Amino acid sequence: MGDKKKSGKLSQSRLSDGGDAFSVKSLQMELRQMREEMREEMQLFHKLAKTDDIKEIVDRALENMKAEILIETRNMVEKKYKEVDEKIDGFLMETDLLKGQLKQKDDEIEKLRKAMKVTQCDTNYNQQYSRKCNIRVVGVQETADETADMLRDKFIHLCKEASSDARDKVNLNRRDIVAIHRLPSRAKPRPLIVKFFNNEAKSSVMRKKKVIKEKHGIRMQDDITKDNLDLIHRLNSHREIEYAWYYNCAIYGKSTSTEMKVRFDLYDDINQVLRQHVDNVKK
Repeated sequence: MGDKKKSGKLSQSRLSDGGDAFSVKSLQMELRQMREEMREEMQLFHKLAKTDDIKEIVDRALENMKAEILIETRNMVEKKYKEVDEKIDGFLMETDLLKGQLKQKDDEIEKLRKAMKVTQCDTNYNQQYSRKCNIRVVGVQETADETADMLRDKFIHLCKEASSDARDKVNLNRRDIVAIHRLPSRAKPRPLIVKFFNNEAKSSVMRKKKVIKEKHGIRMQDDITKDNLDLIHRLNSHREIEYAWYYNCAIYGKSTSTEMKVRFDLYDDINQVLRQHVDNVKK
């Protein structure tokens, strides 16, 4: 550049030389050279200017692209969020519907459970009532050739033999015993079930059960259903029940706090029944 600038200037020596040394042609050539140098400088200037413009344009384009990307991303996120939100609303609606259906099913199941409890209580009571005139006898010796008639006669003899006082003698005849048979059991001798004609005949024997046990080693007890036996066991295991027993198709327990008997059914809440009993006594 320094050389070009030097060559582009008209030297004073050339201008001061004589007319012979200076010609129009050489002057034109120098002017043309100077014009060319100025054009190159102008092109360089424009080139530099265009580079800055391009950088500015690129920066602006990048900013615009960023803005567009942000807007597009925001719109996409909002769209996805809306879709997810709609799905969540749908799930919540389905969940509420299912909850309602489940509650309806639970209510139906609870009704069925209550009805089943009532049915089971009625069935248990009917079974116990059908055994009202029955007793279970344990300890009567068993023979290989025994028959129902033989068992009936043997049982009647044992009961009458236990009465030492004629005034308190067991008045029991063959017709008072409707049925008598042994129960399936691995124990020997197998227990007996005795079904009496009426409760009066049964009671006359049960009044002598202690004497019969002491004299013959034979135990007698009411023929109680399994459900009632389970209830008696639960009552005897309760800390506020002194003892429990069966009487006339019902189960009772003696309260330790009031020393009074309380009746219980199969599905009673023992604690709740006892609280109600105590509250009623206090009134």
